[in-house]
Parts: sequence; C-alpha cells; structure tokens
Amino acid sequence: MEAQQQQQQAVAVQQQQVQSAQVQAAQLQIDALGAHQKKQSTKKRGAEPPALAAARNSKKKLKKPHPSVWTAEENKALMEGVEKWGLDFERIKEESGGLLVKRSAGALMEHLYTFHRNIIRELRAEKPSNRTDLWTEEEKATLLEGMEKHGLDCVKIKAESGERLGKRSANALYVYLHHHHPKKFSELRTAAKSINRPVKTHPNSWTKEEKAALLSGVEKHGRDWEKIKASNGDRLAKRSKIALQQHLRDHHPDKYKELREPMRTDLWTEEEDAALLEGAEKYGHDWDKIKAESGGRLGKRSARAIEDHLRRLK
Repeated sequence: MEAQQQQQQAVAVQQQQVQSAQVQAAQLQIDALGAHQKKQSTKKRGAEPPALAAARNSKKKLKKPHPSVWTAEENKALMEGVEKWGLDFERIKEESGGLLVKRSAGALMEHLYTFHRNIIRELRAEKPSNRTDLWTEEEKATLLEGMEKHGLDCVKIKAESGERLGKRSANALYVYLHHHHPKKFSELRTAAKSINRPVKTHPNSWTKEEKAALLSGVEKHGRDWEKIKASNGDRLAKRSKIALQQHLRDHHPDKYKELREPMRTDLWTEEEDAALLEGAEKYGHDWDKIKAESGGRLGKRSARAIEDHLRRLK
C-alpha cells in the first residue's frame, strides 16, 4: 500500500510540474508578443524615454499561480495527514504546519477523490458504520411476518413485534415496505382501498329490494302500475310509472313482452274467429246481427274490423 501511495504521489507531482511548465511557456509567448508589439509601436512614434520605460516595468505585477493548483508540499502534507488521521480533515489541517490552512475540508476531499480515489474507498471500508437507519435481518423478518398477518397496518405490526421494531416508527415501516417490496405493497394497498372505499351509487340506480318488489308486483297486478306501487309501500314510492316500465323493459324484456301482448286489440282469438264464421254463415254481411248473435264475443270489434278479418279468414 505504501508503494502504491508513493507512486500516486509521484504521478500527482509530475502532473503539477507539467501544468506549471505549460503556464510558464504560455506566459513567455505572451511576453514575447507584447515586446514585439511594443517595439513596433515605438518605431512608429519614436523611442520611449528610459526613465518612463523603467517606471512602467516596475509597476508590472508577476502573475501568481491559480489558488486551486496544488503544490507538491500541499499534496505531501495531505497524504501524510490521511495516513495518520484518516478522513478527519480538520485534524489534518491543524497538523499540516500551515500548508493546508487555506484549503477547506471540501477541497481536501475533492482532491483526494480526484487523484486518490482508491484511498478513500479503503478508508471507508475499514471505518465501521454508525448509521442507525440500517435494518437488521431480524427486523426485516419481523416486518414481513407482520405484513402477512396485518397487511399495511404498521401500527399493529409494531405493537405485536415488541422490542424488535420498537425503535422504528410506523411511517418507517411503511416506507421500507414501499421501497423494498413494491409488488407486495401495491397488492396490499389496492386490496385495502377496495375494502375501505365506500360504494358510490347513482341516485337513480335500483336496489335489490326495489327490483324484487317490481317483479312480485308484476306477477300479481300485471300492468297496473299504481297497484304495484301501492302494494309495496315505500320501496317503490319514489319511482314513477314510466320508470317502472323502462326498468322492466331494459332488465326483463321477456316479461315486458308478455305484458305488452294483451294490450294489442287487433289480435283475434280462436273464440272470436269461430263466432265470426258462424255469424257470417247465418247473416252474411249484416255485421250488427253478427255482433248481437255472438253473445258479446265480438262486442268490442267494429263493423270495419269484422269485415277485414272475415276477408282474411276466407
């Protein structure tokens, strides 16, 4: 490990030296270009007095390296501090002898992460974790057992577990189930919603009692809707006659057809057919005598209806 750290230090120092050499080369090019431009300008306007040139040169400030660039001494002090104090950057700054005072703890961490990432991983692996939010295997098993019994009722799960989940809140149990068992969590939540959700019914929807009352009333009273409503009390009080007919037509079409057929007055029975044929043999086309002779069997039929039906029978 020491050989690897020395090699990494050497690489970092070499990179910093290359960067500083590049900065110096760029500065030399800039100075040369400025000197050339100054020489050309002095040729045009004449030679500059030596005193003025000396004064201008004395005012020039030397360019300082960027504060983010690490020197070899700083890098060495950081690596020595990491060897002694691990990732305790405040202690490393105090023991660096003033070399790292201007560097923040974040800057030290960033430099290590950029150039010595393996060292950070090793130190983190060796350091024991002090986190209290990590779940133990016993807690996980207890939570799953409680979920099988009580679903998503985390309060009951916690109460039944005793001390095994004592430090966990009901919200923490809920969040753990949501993140680590999403499929089971979704199934339980859907089931809980379907159980606790109130059933919303349309105000015009029919109840089972109303349906049963309508069918029993139709069996007793046929198409007499007023008697059907009166015989069932409050169960059909809010329903109109049209509503009763429409419900019977939509949900019991066969029953509705049976009720509608007797309402047709153009249908002739076998008894009426026989009375008409007998009267026609005796009285021919004297429809009034035929109706009188039928004994009321053709009383509801008009002369035109009797004539038309006799024509169809022949």
